[in-house]
Amino acid sequence: MFSGTDLEEYLRVTAAPGQLDAVLYRNVNTYALTRFPHHVPFVKNLVDAYGARATANPAEQERLLRGYWIYDDSLRQQFFALLARGNRLEAELTAVQALLPRGEAAAQARANPAAARWVAEAEAWRSHWETAAPYLRAVAASYPADISLLSRTAAVHRSLGQAPVALEMEGALAKAWPRQPEFLTRLGEIHADREQFAAARPWFDRVAQIAPGKPEAWLESATLHWD
Repeated sequence: MFSGTDLEEYLRVTAAPGQLDAVLYRNVNTYALTRFPHHVPFVKNLVDAYGARATANPAEQERLLRGYWIYDDSLRQQFFALLARGNRLEAELTAVQALLPRGEAAAQARANPAAARWVAEAEAWRSHWETAAPYLRAVAASYPADISLLSRTAAVHRSLGQAPVALEMEGALAKAWPRQPEFLTRLGEIHADREQFAAARPWFDRVAQIAPGKPEAWLESATLHWD
């Protein structure tokens, strides 16, 4: 009996690429994913296996990417790159956009959050940041603890000079994950970017306060103040 993470570690040691016959490696990971269908590392292993010459299966690789891209940044990159290579991205984006009602991104996301997320990620992948930003913000409002989504949304708005939205996203993450210092650090840095040092100070102070018994937390806080 294994849990998903135990099995992942077991396979990492005993069934890494190159240690098993390519077909056996594919079959082992197929079984593992069947047993633990929400465990992304097994998906990644199979995506790699279906891209290898000995076990190539473009149809299965695309099926997995379509089913799991929303759960992982690297799978998302591979999925939209696959569509772009096949000159299908524009057509699929147009088809998904047709599923959204007319109106602002927030209203569209409430009406069809899945389609809004697809549009947001596709536009972000194409570096159309101004187009992607409102969709990312609208979708992020429904997932206030999603680190990947909110961090990327904050970074996009910060790069566009929209600090209030970036603060909103990082603040939501700091609330959802109160003992993770990176969100506090970024909140302080966003204020510091605008020379609002008095507003940045409390966030830098909290980096030490969440782990008062760890010297490295105090050192990190001191470094932020020094910078």
